[in-house]
Parts: sequence; C-alpha cells; structure tokens
Amino acid sequence: MTTTSINIEQVDLELQEIVQKVISNSRINKAEGLLFYTKAPLTLLGSLANSIREQKNGNKVFFNKNIHIEPTNICVFDCKFCAYSIKVSKKEDAWELSIDEMVDKLKAYENKDITEV
Repeated sequence: MTTTSINIEQVDLELQEIVQKVISNSRINKAEGLLFYTKAPLTLLGSLANSIREQKNGNKVFFNKNIHIEPTNICVFDCKFCAYSIKVSKKEDAWELSIDEMVDKLKAYENKDITEV
C-alpha cells in the first residue's frame, strides 16, 4: 500500500505528463529526465521516488552493514574538499596496505554481522 500522494493539479503543467508516467510505472526518456532534473522541485522528486519505493517494497526497509578498507591514501585527483588523500607527488606522507594487511583488517570483523566489504 502506498502512502505517498501527489496532487497532480499542483504540479507545473510542463511536468504533469511526466509525473503521470512515473505514477503509472511507465519509463521516462532522457529528455523528460533532464526536464525533471532542471525544473522539478526536490520535494516532488522525493515524493515520486518514495512512491516507486513503496510500490516495489511496501513499507519494508533494508539495512546494510558494511566496512570499507582503504588500500592506500595515494590519489591522482585533486579534489578541493578532500583532507584524506595524498597527491602522488607527496609520496613521503603516503601509505599503501599489502594484501596481507588488508586481510588482517578484514579478520577483525570475522565474527561481526557485516553484509558487505
């Protein structure tokens, strides 16, 4: 049972046909997707996404318990927001794990309820 309701009359005329397609489980094309991306309010996108999720999964929620093992902190990119990685040119501050070191890190989670590495 879906709990998400969308009042189609309150949706911009330019988007109403696309909203109808999404609600009726019809695929939208690239142009329609781009129109949604540029014109649709985030609340509308969220409501439609939730409606699709409810149609597919009902009220079931799925969780994933995962770990991430960083094999190195060496990076070829120059992201302005990243304080973690070391540029290739500054290798003196870099580190790189061997396969055995990665396996050892993984073994620390051996008896944990991890679903993804």
